[in-house]
Amino acid sequence: MYWLAYRQGAVRCVFIARATSLVTARLMASVGADGLDSHFVEGHELLPEMAGRVPTSSVGRLLSAEEALKLVAAMVKRRA
Repeated sequence: MYWLAYRQGAVRCVFIARATSLVTARLMASVGADGLDSHFVEGHELLPEMAGRVPTSSVGRLLSAEEALKLVAAMVKRRA
């Protein structure tokens, strides 16, 4: 699973993809996220431990910066 960060001007967003490589994840984001014309900033493979904490409702769709921050907080909280 990959966490992809995008930026369009001052707006930041995240796309989470189930993929076998970063390249595949970026392709999935370009096809799966309506209106994704943002600038790709970075992508990270999630460790299996963290990937298991990502709700399926967050995978395969564009998340706002606020949604991404809430998701990270929930993932870390579940870890404790």
